[in-house]
Amino acid sequence: IISDARESYISLNEKTQEILKSRPLRVQIPGHIYNQESNTYLNKLIVEDSDIGLNFSFRPDVIDDNIDPELKYALDCFYSSINEKSFSVFLDKGQILAINNRIMLHSRSALKDGYNSIRHIKRILVMKR
Repeated sequence: IISDARESYISLNEKTQEILKSRPLRVQIPGHIYNQESNTYLNKLIVEDSDIGLNFSFRPDVIDDNIDPELKYALDCFYSSINEKSFSVFLDKGQILAINNRIMLHSRSALKDGYNSIRHIKRILVMKR
């Protein structure tokens, strides 16, 4: 499932946009993601980048639930907009999908055998010199 975070963001009112851009979120990254203990830190949902504009980092499953009601409402609005604008992509064996991870939000289907499943993911970092 893929969604362009920019489209979702600009569909929100200015006040909601400002709340999302200005307030950091406490997130907890599960240990299995980086093969280490869980780690909690502050993260900004949206960061301005001189090369690509707005850079999004949004994983609703790792956001601490203990947030103020105004920020919770803004996140709910953003998440609702993401869901409205999302679409599914199905890949056949041998196909590849390339996305800009800074602006395209994405999720994957659950692994059939949990973390023992085989899913081949390659990441490429493209940097401007």
